[in-house]
Amino acid sequence: MPSEAFFFLCAQTGLTLWFLFLPQYYLANAVYLPQSFYPRRSLAHFMVKEVQACHILVENEKKAKEVQEKLDKGMNFAEAARKYSSCPSSRSGGDLGWFGKGQMVPEFEKAAFEGEKGKILGPVKTRFGYHLIKVVDRK
Repeated sequence: MPSEAFFFLCAQTGLTLWFLFLPQYYLANAVYLPQSFYPRRSLAHFMVKEVQACHILVENEKKAKEVQEKLDKGMNFAEAARKYSSCPSSRSGGDLGWFGKGQMVPEFEKAAFEGEKGKILGPVKTRFGYHLIKVVDRK
């Protein structure tokens, strides 16, 4: 019989095949499992090894929100990066290229790896300032 820890691990990691390990008895008797046991994320989410992203780095949250408003109104991300970002990557439109886990500061990495492709995330605060992050691709 699977332990309570096994169910908790499945719920937290989003494993979708946990029901294969349940004894036939539980399946036959339709045991009710609380909503918290159901997967929250697909398995593909945990398989992302690298992310390609662009970012805009500014010194304060107010400036980040101002830039985010301009992006929401249709300003091109690369153009905004060239104009507002204080990072050297601004010359290339904020493009950071591909990076894996452990290569960026934790707050930035978490946002980039959890963000949806094509969406603009942020502002994300790090020790460098506030970032607006655009996830370009994942693999």
